[in-house]
Amino acid sequence: METHTQYFCYVYDAPGRTPQMFPLEADSFTEAIQETQRMMLDESGAEVFAEIWDSSAVGQAMIRVDALPGEGGLLRSLRRARPFSRFSRP
Repeated sequence: METHTQYFCYVYDAPGRTPQMFPLEADSFTEAIQETQRMMLDESGAEVFAEIWDSSAVGQAMIRVDALPGEGGLLRSLRRARPFSRFSRP
């Protein structure tokens, strides 16, 4: 049986709030980073950032993707642009 790694990003949109988790359509950690960066191109806000974890890497690699400074609306854009896949439905 073959397993497939699925990547998620954790979005922090306000200090002290619980992050939101979104599935990423990516086949590698590099693609997951690129997809998160694309989603955040038009977003801004000093407190808005995303973390992507790669549990398949030795020591569980993590990268942080920051939004541009200014006012932010990352979660609104992610909800609008990211339909759930059949693998990520609750």
